[in-house]
Amino acid sequence: MTAPPPREPQLTGSGSGPRRRPATLPSPRGPRLTGSGVAAAIAGVVLVASGSATGYPALAGLGACALTLVLGAVLLVSPPVRLEGSRTVTPGRVTVDTGATGHLVVRNTGRLSTGRATASDGRATASDGHAAASDGHAAADDRRATAPGSGPTMSGGGARSGVLVPPLAPGAEARVEYAIPTPRRGLVTVGPLTLDRRDPLGLARRTDHLAPATVLWVRPRVHPLAAPPAGLAPGQEIRRDRAAESASAYDGLREYRAGDDPRRIHWPSTARTGQLVVRRPVEGTGPGAAVVLDTRTAALSPAAFEDAVEVAASVMTAAGPGDGAVTLHILGEDPAAALRAGARGPVDRLTLAEQADSGVASLRSLVRGTGPSGALILITGTDPEVPPLLASGRRSSGRAVLVRLAPDETSTTVRDGAGLTVISATSARTAVSALGRFGGGGR
Repeated sequence: MTAPPPREPQLTGSGSGPRRRPATLPSPRGPRLTGSGVAAAIAGVVLVASGSATGYPALAGLGACALTLVLGAVLLVSPPVRLEGSRTVTPGRVTVDTGATGHLVVRNTGRLSTGRATASDGRATASDGHAAASDGHAAADDRRATAPGSGPTMSGGGARSGVLVPPLAPGAEARVEYAIPTPRRGLVTVGPLTLDRRDPLGLARRTDHLAPATVLWVRPRVHPLAAPPAGLAPGQEIRRDRAAESASAYDGLREYRAGDDPRRIHWPSTARTGQLVVRRPVEGTGPGAAVVLDTRTAALSPAAFEDAVEVAASVMTAAGPGDGAVTLHILGEDPAAALRAGARGPVDRLTLAEQADSGVASLRSLVRGTGPSGALILITGTDPEVPPLLASGRRSSGRAVLVRLAPDETSTTVRDGAGLTVISATSARTAVSALGRFGGGGR
């Protein structure tokens, strides 16, 4: 029997997550001067030196006062923080531009009341290439969230969001909910949660860490697709036994091939041989279907690549989860890395998809690896070498659909040929709309 899908997790400040080691908090940063503090210290030194050199004690006294204020500010923020904090991010997986919600709890565990402080939660898109920026897709969400009543306030719209924590009596706590913008696809690091304390004059500050960073999955947009293209929906061209297609049903092992489902990796054999080994599934009773995503930088601009990812996500979502009859093939994908990151399905794999400097030969090999039968959707850009690649390899059953993302073209066109349909679309939305024409039985 196939195990039920795991529940959607909440991301907490503990840093725990799928296949991730528990995060640890960095060491606190000791007291240091702010820009105002540095200016005051320099002015104090200059005034003391000038007063002593010119014989004006008033100047020297004024400089001494400035230096005294700076020293007092440093001493005021030096004691270790006696605040504890936690952060939870819900939900753990969101779609581009839908946003997530951060929940902060800060409590005073000391014996004395605390002064004002600022809790900051940094946000940065993963720098390993899993998130591709697209000027045409993302606009920062500058919303402002406030806690109920007289609680702290959250100011958003930047790389870090500051929560103003009011003075807390011993044992008291402050709670706040705030919006986390998700303008780009990829893994977004939220945190670490830090507490920044300053003296009333803003001359010195001390930063303590309250909670480690956690990772938020920002999935690609999914555009409505009324019905999957012919050959991608159950009841059309696919007749496979669900048990035969489950991740646990197999009749042997073989070496990994490009495009294999990462869920079929047999980890004991992989560890023993040092090479990726997958379970060979039990043969079904009908042709499968394949969705191939081209990731080549020569074929797709960054904006067009984001459109291509959205088209693939829309098709895989419309095809439906669970039966495994529709497979996703991503050029250059590292399935082991996707599993280590915690990917749980095709849309998660598309969240991690990144562009690569591959050649058309690697794309040809990936397409051939999908087999000669069943429906095929190849999502690419305007590379003129791709259409002949499909035209020369006609499929024995099922249609081949080539989706070309061409943002520079003025309109979306559909050309039908013998066994091959070419869709030239200006955006992901128009491409998915054109694909919908093949639903409900196709042409």
